[in-house]
Amino acid sequence: MKLVIDNLSRISHAEFNFRGITVIAGNNNTGKSTVGKVLFSSFNSLRNIGEKVTKQRQQQKAIILLQTLAIDENDLSNNAWWLWDFIRDKGNKISQIWNFRDKQSLIKSLKNFRKVIGSDRISLTDDLISEIWEKINAVDRIPESDIQRILIERVFKDIFDKQINSITDSNKAQIQLTVQKKKIGIAFFNNQCIDISMPIQLMHKAVLLQTPDSIHAFNNLDNPYRTFVNKMRVPEDYLIDFMKQAKNKTAIDEVQTRIKLEDIYKLIHDVVPGQFAQNENGDFIYKEIGYKEGLHIVNLSTGSKSFGMLSLILNHNVFSDEDVLILDEPEVHLHPEWQLKYAQLVILLQKVFHLTILLTTHSPYFLEAVEVYARKYGVDNITNYYIARNRGNHAEFEEVTGHTDKIYQEMAEPFDQLNKLRLQMEMDK
Repeated sequence: MKLVIDNLSRISHAEFNFRGITVIAGNNNTGKSTVGKVLFSSFNSLRNIGEKVTKQRQQQKAIILLQTLAIDENDLSNNAWWLWDFIRDKGNKISQIWNFRDKQSLIKSLKNFRKVIGSDRISLTDDLISEIWEKINAVDRIPESDIQRILIERVFKDIFDKQINSITDSNKAQIQLTVQKKKIGIAFFNNQCIDISMPIQLMHKAVLLQTPDSIHAFNNLDNPYRTFVNKMRVPEDYLIDFMKQAKNKTAIDEVQTRIKLEDIYKLIHDVVPGQFAQNENGDFIYKEIGYKEGLHIVNLSTGSKSFGMLSLILNHNVFSDEDVLILDEPEVHLHPEWQLKYAQLVILLQKVFHLTILLTTHSPYFLEAVEVYARKYGVDNITNYYIARNRGNHAEFEEVTGHTDKIYQEMAEPFDQLNKLRLQMEMDK
């Protein structure tokens, strides 16, 4: 897989090859996180996009029918919770009536629909039927590409907080993702998606972990209104969706996954020896031998949360083969010893699920641990390394696979500065 980014945020041009594990190292504010967000947004906006378009049409038709047939229109404007609940809970029932062939089918469907929503006091006049017929057909006439662009744009705007295009020039931003030798293209101008090219459908999900404190969001796992209340969807919202969807996996899938994860669970247990469970309120707590009661995950050390996040994700069977995992500076809150264990854990995850993994880091301990464990587990041949630097107002990236000494040299510069300062202090005595 190959990713090319042009004129997006602080990146003027960048190219990355993903074969298994890709590591981007560099100072703060050099565009590393931007690459991860582009990869995350691309996969999750394009994943199963045909199904998403169909769902958008279905939801719009449901709204048309609700607005036309509701006994009290104020119910729709003043009680959005009820509308959302209806679309979520009753969508499967009314989906059967959304393919109208002619007005006779429409009349029959409308009668069934009134029974579903409990609104049978409206007379189905010819004018009312014609009005509904035209509105529903208008929904079907909207080009699929127009809906796709809006859906893609929404994801990118949420993840980039509505700042997608370059912050230094007015050229259009372009993303090119090559998968199975097919080139997928997305273009933005004025933070709007203006063009897409999709010769292949993406089926795999991308998981983005930016901070260990994201574990707090798991306490809302069973809250059906979470993403409805939030104006913007954040990576944690997608993760919660993935966890819910994973409940549909078969017991056989779960058994096979547990067998594959034995070594990984042992490694996590070395760091976080307890277990995560839900209390009577549905919130996650951490239980360990010797504790009088479970510890709320909010009160865990930040380093423990890092391993706890992966533990909960694995316990909920989120990962499928060949998914994408993006870890943004995962070593930040970890002692060097735990950085080594985390690097080993990441390498093992890649081997088990054949994941495409993007790691960003500015730690020499973590970087070297990734190199060593990649060799130990035989994935060094599918591991690429890049260094991120600032050039003026832009972020630039250089591939240094096979030459990671360049990264260590730049990471050593602060120590060189301290040594010079220490020497100067000695000379001034």
